[in-house]
Amino acid sequence: MTIKKVTMLGTLNIGPSGSYQNWSSQVRSCQVETETNTGEKIHVLSGEQIVGGTSYDSKLTGTLLQDFGQPNSIVEYSYTAAGTTVNFEFVPSTSNGKKITGQLVMQPVAQIGGDVEDNNTPVETDFEFTILGTPTFAPIA
Repeated sequence: MTIKKVTMLGTLNIGPSGSYQNWSSQVRSCQVETETNTGEKIHVLSGEQIVGGTSYDSKLTGTLLQDFGQPNSIVEYSYTAAGTTVNFEFVPSTSNGKKITGQLVMQPVAQIGGDVEDNNTPVETDFEFTILGTPTFAPIA
């Protein structure tokens, strides 16, 4: 079997329908994470078991370079749009020709500011947004 290598050169767009904000130049890492939740098995008198229900919770997480105070700041947008439902389009690798889309609940980024460092080292912050429903996989148009 041939080894399949995925290079992480992609895009991330977030925002209301028809007015995405491109986050790609500020994002250092990005991923869709999904957690499986399985209910307890139910034991019955006959010795059989009823399998518990299964549900899935997904979130979009990552790290971005802080841009507080800049025009169209992602950090500031995360605060002003907090609690709203917005669309997202995440292309993990443009060379693979697929995108992940859906809706998420905007939340403020983890922090603004950070340690005093060399002025040539950008300050980073983490983000985590709950994805509503199941993300959709589709070809890049």
